[in-house]
Amino acid sequence: LDTLLAANNRLSTVESLAHLRGCPSITVLDVQRNKIEDVEVLEVFRDMPKLSCLYLQGNPVVSKIRHYRKKMIAMLPELKYLDDRPVFENDRRCAEAFVEGGVEAEREER
Repeated sequence: LDTLLAANNRLSTVESLAHLRGCPSITVLDVQRNKIEDVEVLEVFRDMPKLSCLYLQGNPVVSKIRHYRKKMIAMLPELKYLDDRPVFENDRRCAEAFVEGGVEAEREER
């Protein structure tokens, strides 16, 4: 299994996604427009070593994560596409700098 399309399925808990830890081959995960609220779901994504494309937009959890895009890019080293935008190498460098040293570090990286 390398692609899982589960958009619009009323998924809401970490438990509803925890089984994905047993699917290390998943590269594309579409869970957009569900009801996922718990930020602990990020740990599930972190445990997916090949995840390169993640669609999470439309879930309440997105608005709970300050600097969502930067944090997701820095946390998921294989990520090439997040929601509706590609992740470029410059995005990754800046996101990693931001997570490590804040706005000043990100500015220096640019």
